[in-house]
Amino acid sequence: MDLWQDVAETFGKDADVVRNDGSEIAVKIMAVPSEMKSGVLAHIDKCDVTGPKKFREEIQRTIIEAYRQYCG
Repeated sequence: MDLWQDVAETFGKDADVVRNDGSEIAVKIMAVPSEMKSGVLAHIDKCDVTGPKKFREEIQRTIIEAYRQYCG
């Protein structure tokens, strides 16, 4: 619920729920990529970017770079 509240507060009408099965929700958000990136990284342990592929790959690169910096 915390994540959903943050999504609603941050993106408002730009966030549309496309699936809600009670334990997980899928949300389509239309936003500026930099705004989305900071939102995803703030909740990286609670969310999964499924698309677009280019954005998902950007998130993956950021996580790998952070891992190398702190654990490598």
